[in-house]
Amino acid sequence: MDLPRMENTTEVSNPEKNTTRRVGAMTMIPPNESRRNQIRMMAQKEEEELQRWKESHRVTHVHTTPDRLGGDATLAQVRERQFQNLRCSKVLKKMEQDNWAQKKRQEQNDEYQRKKDEQRQKAERNEKRAEEEQQRRRQQQRQEHFRVNSAFLHNLDGRDGCRQSSPGPHDG
Repeated sequence: MDLPRMENTTEVSNPEKNTTRRVGAMTMIPPNESRRNQIRMMAQKEEEELQRWKESHRVTHVHTTPDRLGGDATLAQVRERQFQNLRCSKVLKKMEQDNWAQKKRQEQNDEYQRKKDEQRQKAERNEKRAEEEQQRRRQQQRQEHFRVNSAFLHNLDGRDGCRQSSPGPHDG
């Protein structure tokens, strides 16, 4: 990255003896000292006011009446109870995990049973639908068979009727 050369600088005079310098594409403007001092003094004044406010609003003395804590049990009894709880905690934790696992398995079994029942119902509906379709086909086949047989017999009766009514070469 090449920095612009200082040879290209031009100075523009300000009425407050501060000069603005241009260096290539950048313009450097020096700070206004009187404004800077004014801001600095204002910040110091506000900081002092904040410190005075903190001092005036500081919490002074807190007094509480002592209470007896820990109930009616002695230290030995409390330690014994803690020891019992510690010994039983592993067993209780294991029992909780077992109960949770059993509950989860039961939920899964219920879900599987529900899905099986749903699929069984679908299969029964499909089977019933297939049976009805088969029944309908049989009925159509019977009707078609009856129609074909009737046409054949009608055609056969027509031939026999023609033979008897017309004299044949053997008749005579």
